[in-house]
Amino acid sequence: MDSFKGVEPALETQQVDVLKINREELLALMKSDSLEQAASNCLLKYDIRYLAITDGPKVAHLFIKDAQSSVPVVHYMYRIPEISNVINPIGAGDTASAIFFAHLLQGVDARSAWKKGLAAASASCLQLDLATFSDADAKDIESKIIEEKITS
Repeated sequence: MDSFKGVEPALETQQVDVLKINREELLALMKSDSLEQAASNCLLKYDIRYLAITDGPKVAHLFIKDAQSSVPVVHYMYRIPEISNVINPIGAGDTASAIFFAHLLQGVDARSAWKKGLAAASASCLQLDLATFSDADAKDIESKIIEEKITS
């Protein structure tokens, strides 16, 4: 699911496995000032498996619920390279969601799928047309995205 307004009834069904949202939306949804606390609360309250969060043009996050682990929520931060020749950022968030969800459905692990989504989103900013991107640009950007496991 890639949504924010009016999403609570759907989340309360506990049938949503994946939520993509931006930082401000998550903080408002969970009525919190802390990204980590809001993410953990969201995953556990709504029984979500993957929570993908965009946080501006340079950073994104992926929180994964792991009930079998001693740490029930694992946090990964993604540092996105600066794109110097942005043409049109409109639709980048939708591109991130679409590519992330498509790769998850193809069986790609969530961390790799999110990285691919972020790369495609950044690459889409290099195009005039909305939510389109060059595969070569996306692959180049993906190779420069740094993933870091965050430990609390």
